[in-house]
Amino acid sequence: MHGLPLALTQAGAYIRERNISAVEYAGHYNEKWTQLMRKEGRFPLKEYGNRSVLTTWAMSYEQVQKQSERTARLVKLWGLLASGELWYELVAAASEVADGMNVPA
Repeated sequence: MHGLPLALTQAGAYIRERNISAVEYAGHYNEKWTQLMRKEGRFPLKEYGNRSVLTTWAMSYEQVQKQSERTARLVKLWGLLASGELWYELVAAASEVADGMNVPA
C-alpha cells in the first residue's frame, strides 16, 4: 500500500468485511491489478506505479456490486458528485418520494 492512508484504510476494511488473511488479500490485490491493466490496453497507467488506491478501490467496489447492484450504481453516481453536494436529508427525502411514486430502479 506504500504507506498511503486511503489505500491502507480500504485494504483494512476489505480484509475485515471479508474475514480473509493478509496473504489472501495480497493475492486478490495482484489479480485485480492485472485485470485493471488488461482493461487499460494500449494506455496503461505507467505513472501509477504504486497502484494502491485504484486497486483497493476497485476491489471494494466489486464487493459492493456483488452484494447489491443498486448500491453499486449509487456509489458510481456519488463518485461523479462533490461530497458537499450530497447530504443525508437529501437522500432520505428522495427515498420517501420514491416510495410514493413509480420510480424506475
